[in-house]
Order: sequence, then C-alpha cells, then structure tokens
Amino acid sequence: DKLYADGKLVYTGANKNPSSRVQMGNRLYIVDGKGFLCFDGEKVTKVTDNGFVPTVYTGRKATGGGKRRAQRNILSPWQRETFFGDGQSEYFALSCKNIEKGVTATVTKADGTSYALDEENGLQVNYVAGVVTFLSPPPEPRARDEDNIVITYRKATEFSPEDLNKCTVIGLFGKGGRSDTLFLTGNPEKPGVQWYSVPGKRNYFGEDNIKQIGTGENMGYSRSGDKLF
Repeated sequence: DKLYADGKLVYTGANKNPSSRVQMGNRLYIVDGKGFLCFDGEKVTKVTDNGFVPTVYTGRKATGGGKRRAQRNILSPWQRETFFGDGQSEYFALSCKNIEKGVTATVTKADGTSYALDEENGLQVNYVAGVVTFLSPPPEPRARDEDNIVITYRKATEFSPEDLNKCTVIGLFGKGGRSDTLFLTGNPEKPGVQWYSVPGKRNYFGEDNIKQIGTGENMGYSRSGDKLF
C-alpha cells in the first residue's frame, strides 16, 4: 500500500491490488481501484482533489441566456458562469438550480479595476432557484460585448469523483493518434463504463465524456497507431 520513488516513500494508502499506469508529459497517472493518482516527480496526489474549474456559460444576461462553453467537471463541483452587467439589474439567474453554499463573484468596472464579493459581503443567494442577488447592482462593462461578472459556485454532476477513483484500468490516446487524453475504466461497480478526459486537460473529465463500451468488465487497453482497442 506504499509507493516509492528512488527509494523514498512518496505515498501511503494505495490499494493492495494490481495497478495500471500511463505516462503523460512529465507525470505518471496511476489507478488501483482505490485512487486516481498523479506522480509529478516529487509527490503523489489524487487527481480528484485538484479538479479543473470550467467556465460553463459565457455571455449571460441577468435573466439568463448566453452560450454554453464547456461541460461541468466530474472531478470538481465548482464551475463558473460569466455575465455582463447593465448597471441596474440585481438578480442574476444561474443555469443550475439546487446549488450549494460558497458562491463568490468578481466584478470588473469600466475602468478595468475589479472587486470581489461573497455571501458574507455583498451577495445573497437563493440556492434552490439558483439566483444570485447583488446588494448593489453591478456596473456596465467597458464594452457591451464584454462579460464583466464572473460567478463561481458548486453544483455536483450526477457522477461522483469516486467513480474514477474506483477504476482499475487507464489508457492514453487522442484524436489522430495523439497522446493528450486519459481513458479510465474497470470500475467493478459500473462494468463496461468508460470515462475520458477533455483533450489536454488531465484533471477535467466532462459529464458527457462517458461511454458504455461493453456489458462486462473492461480488462485493459491496447494502442495501435491511430486506434485504441
């Protein structure tokens, strides 16, 4: 249950079970059925503890709308949405309802300076409705096509980071045979299910990047040219 690098103990608590690993860039990624791990040459961390925070919507008005820019991340409940203020609106509707506590906002004024707000300073939040109220209306941006409000909040996906921690098989592949995407499978509780990262982002597994590729347990990956078997 221990991992060593050059004879030095770098991790305890690993699963006493055969593991699978791939090298991507200057990092080693390991799955052992208990943890989705990353070794950066000095220390080992759980990838699920450092999930990328995506901006899921941009160009939103106070009442909503905008453009969906990215998927939510299975590895992190945190996400962002960007809005543009009109100098009058106080209520800003998020794309998600039933959100969690911990909402923050950053507002950029027309002169380029910014200020931060949270639930103890300038914000009120209706968690069920997913509505953020600014006690003082955010100003207009420098340009009308420029978002000047960033709201960060928590809303977990239907999948849990533990789904990836319980995987036992990892592969490395990418479009055109590139090596920029991690593939995880072998979770005994979800046989045949495969998760894969957003290309180039090793700690970002989008909620739509999931496929059922069999009815039984997937035992391994094999790469040949521009194909992954």
